[in-house]
Amino acid sequence: GVHAIFVDEPELKIARMNVSERVGDLAVMDMHYLVGTPGGVECYTERFELGLFTHNEYLSAFRAAGLEVSHDPDGLIGRGLYIGAPRSDEAAAPDSAPEVKRSSAGARRRP
Repeated sequence: GVHAIFVDEPELKIARMNVSERVGDLAVMDMHYLVGTPGGVECYTERFELGLFTHNEYLSAFRAAGLEVSHDPDGLIGRGLYIGAPRSDEAAAPDSAPEVKRSSAGARRRP
């Protein structure tokens, strides 16, 4: 879908618009920004590729990291929240899990 957020202050105008799509197990969002100040208008773009995971994949990842995990289906803003905490049995070894490639935009399993 297409999405937009706007800022309308006396000395600052910002429009952020993006189109998102699902590509396999990724959410791909191309973000477009227009930023206006008394000094001029600038344009920026950036792409986000966010990994999409099932509930069980999230649970497995937390457990593989040596954490006890719980899930609040409502969370802070109605989208759910996973909570990981150190295991009460500190001697517990993490489960084996596939190696994960991490980025600032999310995590994606390596093939």
